[in-house]
Amino acid sequence: MAGFSIMKKVDVLALVLLDKFKEQPVYLKIVDEYNILEEWQQGLVKSILMFLTVSIPLFFVLVSFLFYSSKKAELERYENIIEYSATIIEQSKQMSLNSNATFGADISTEGLLSSRINTISSSTGVDTNSFKISNYDLIEDNGINEVRADLNFSNLSDQNLFSFLRRFIFTEKFKVRSIQIKKDNNSKLLNGIIGMAYFSKISVSDDE
Repeated sequence: MAGFSIMKKVDVLALVLLDKFKEQPVYLKIVDEYNILEEWQQGLVKSILMFLTVSIPLFFVLVSFLFYSSKKAELERYENIIEYSATIIEQSKQMSLNSNATFGADISTEGLLSSRINTISSSTGVDTNSFKISNYDLIEDNGINEVRADLNFSNLSDQNLFSFLRRFIFTEKFKVRSIQIKKDNNSKLLNGIIGMAYFSKISVSDDE
């Protein structure tokens, strides 16, 4: 439909220009020259004029079509770039959220792990002497520190263990790989081992 609209405008413009041309003195001179031509020469002129009448509007339509197609392709390319950029931004945000949910602050030594456990136990009202770390292991791979250790606990009440684990898992981002719990029949207190894991990004010093 756009092609027909453009061609119609070209036809109207051509008719307007033709009417103005007929008002010029040179038009009468051309008519006089045409009338003195032989019949075959007049036929040749008519064929040329007919060809020009058809080809010129088609030329404008073709140019308009190529211009429109070029702009349309360019617009689609920009739209694709914008869409792709938005996708990358959204994925980056999602990766950042996932990273924040997975990785905690740096713990790369047993001393740092012990300090963190003492902080958690103190904040939850549990005696720091109730926890002992064993089988500490640090694995470094692809810029990630993975700490694995066994956390031995003793003489904890049900409420103490629940409060500690809630802070341990949901706030401090430790992962529980396994857990063993035994209850003392006399004291009703809990003893056991928590097999834990903890992930953090390897810190890079400014000198590197």
